[in-house]
Amino acid sequence: MDNIYLYEYTPIESHREIRLIQFHWCGDGISASIQSFPIEETLRFYCALSYTWTSDSNPSVADNHLLRVGDKHIPVLDALRPFFQNLHSKGTDISGTWWWIDSICIDLENVDEREEQVKLMGRIYSNAAQVIIWLDGAGSSNVDRAVPFIEDLSNTVREQKRKLNVEQLRQKYQPEHQQENWDALQNFFQQKWWDRIWTLQEYALAKDGDVQFWCGLHTIPLPAIEDALWVADKCHNVSLKQTLAFHRAYNRRRIRLVHALVHKKQTKRTISLVALAAYSACFNAKDPRDRLYGIMALGTDASLLDVSYDIGVEETYARFVQSFIKHYNSLDIICFASLWSAQPNSSLPSWIPDWRTRVDPFVVPLMVSQSANTHIGNLRGPTYVDEDHNSWLCYAAHLLVRGTILAEVDGLAASADAELIQTSTRSSPEPALPSDVMARSICKTLVLDRKDRYLRFPEPDEFFQDFIWLCEKVLADKGADVPEDFRTWFRRTKNLSIRGRKLEEVLRDSIDAKHGHWSVQTPNQDESHMETFFSRFYDSIVYMSLRLMITNQGGIGLVSQKAKKGDFICVLLGCSVPVLLRQSRDGDNFTLIGECFLDGFMDGANLEHHPPYASFCIE
Repeated sequence: MDNIYLYEYTPIESHREIRLIQFHWCGDGISASIQSFPIEETLRFYCALSYTWTSDSNPSVADNHLLRVGDKHIPVLDALRPFFQNLHSKGTDISGTWWWIDSICIDLENVDEREEQVKLMGRIYSNAAQVIIWLDGAGSSNVDRAVPFIEDLSNTVREQKRKLNVEQLRQKYQPEHQQENWDALQNFFQQKWWDRIWTLQEYALAKDGDVQFWCGLHTIPLPAIEDALWVADKCHNVSLKQTLAFHRAYNRRRIRLVHALVHKKQTKRTISLVALAAYSACFNAKDPRDRLYGIMALGTDASLLDVSYDIGVEETYARFVQSFIKHYNSLDIICFASLWSAQPNSSLPSWIPDWRTRVDPFVVPLMVSQSANTHIGNLRGPTYVDEDHNSWLCYAAHLLVRGTILAEVDGLAASADAELIQTSTRSSPEPALPSDVMARSICKTLVLDRKDRYLRFPEPDEFFQDFIWLCEKVLADKGADVPEDFRTWFRRTKNLSIRGRKLEEVLRDSIDAKHGHWSVQTPNQDESHMETFFSRFYDSIVYMSLRLMITNQGGIGLVSQKAKKGDFICVLLGCSVPVLLRQSRDGDNFTLIGECFLDGFMDGANLEHHPPYASFCIE
């Protein structure tokens, strides 16, 4: 050991150069040579490896072994040892192949180089001639069963092409005898690579036809993996679809497809870092700063983020919020703090998302993330934008904003985790409304009726007909015809008072008044069909766990589980949706609770006679 000399990296211009490694067989062993190249000259002549720094068999340890480079040695992660062995077992001619492998090709002891190379990740993986995703197979006991099943699922998709019949797929793959195959596929997706946030961009940036999964001695093309995920998504009764392993894998597929459309300019959509951070919340990162750094190559607004491992985690998150607000002149990003709330013992204020918080993956977790505009949410129209916006923003522990209070939360429907909070017994200051008008308001609220990415038009009349059909069945004790999620919601909400009348009474009167005025067919009750009432209801009430809310003025809305009676419903200049603010005990400051849907006041509507704008200090 005394004669072993460690390899010393030759400095590179890390903002424009990358190192590549080439392997050579030495008897039964392996040696390597390392060389630097200008990144502009590396297009399509090297392979990039995507892998995890720890093995599936020992996920908490990242030990090293020595690899000979010339007459010296370089420490190499033990997790790569099976990969080297696999190269030999496959009989791969590696003598002329250059590879980019991050833990070898980056001088990790050089912080400046590491930061600059992170910024080049997008070009490194998109420039590669081929991306090899290494799954060593040690964490999956059923690989030999999973791989043929993936091939079978893919062949079925390819054979049917445009004649895909979802019901036929379900008949073929949902029977009980297929369960062992689904279990094997679940084990396949539970391997550690699928969990790592850095591999998300490595997967999404690679060219379609140039990606292969190596799992032991098996080679699987990327399209086969994505075909299998597509079939799994359509088969509702298979256990895989309910697992975190599936969500991680399917999220990758969705992000890669959207990124490809944006990159090819086949859509006007963009991919914001905020949306990516939210959608990748189910992935793991050893360094919490990598929850942003690990996805920035995919974002169309990556310039908002400056990579620096010299600043702390919370400062990184705070700077990102500041950058977003300044760039977009929008406060929409603060709404994410209602879900990604500060960790215990954190010093982050209530308006800065803490991306360390684990949140179940959901493609549209908030109203501000529903918009199809160039960033999450819509900037409020010119009438509602403060011309002197720079004067009301401060970036310390507090955020100084301007806005107006619309109402207070007065009543809240029950939920799985909270009891019904009844509205005040005093009479509503607003005049009585016809039952049909109130019922429509309830329906519009349940589907978050605004011009978002699902409905680029107001709620269609079919939604209200579907809503009335479901309510009529429940009220007529024909609940078997109605999905359990809707019956549960109705049971928890029916006694909520709206302008002095219970919700159940309002709906009965509306049904009686309109009975026979239209022909109503049985509505589509499959939550996967987005353009239906039930799908939108499922998103709002089941996925987003929102609660029906009544204001002290008789307004109807939806709020998060954190809402309490007495919270203020505010319109903040620069935020595309109303928010809930909770006043501190001393009355001087406010805490951000989250966004709020208030029927009749979305997208700047009905604010002509709003109370005077005031300043709010959010802590």
